[in-house]
Amino acid sequence: PNEISALSWFRRAAAAGHNDAQCAFGLLLYHGHRKISMDKATAASYFRLAAESGHSYGRWLLGRSLYEKAVLMTGVESKQSDEF
Repeated sequence: PNEISALSWFRRAAAAGHNDAQCAFGLLLYHGHRKISMDKATAASYFRLAAESGHSYGRWLLGRSLYEKAVLMTGVESKQSDEF
C-alpha cells in the first residue's frame, strides 16, 4: 500500500512539472518496476518534458532513449555506447 501511494505521488509531481520527478518517474517507466510496467514511449515523454524545461539530466535521458530507439530500429550501435 505505501509503495502504491508513493508511486502515485511521484506521478503527480512529474505531471505537475517537477523536473527531477519527471526524470525519476521516466526512469521507473523506462526500466519497469514491480508495480509499473515498462513503457519506454511514455518514459521518453517525461524525459522530453524535463528536457524542454532546461533540465540537463532530462536532456541526457531523452537523447539516450532516442539513441537506443534508433539502435533497435537500425541494428547499428556506436562503439561508445554506455548503459544507463
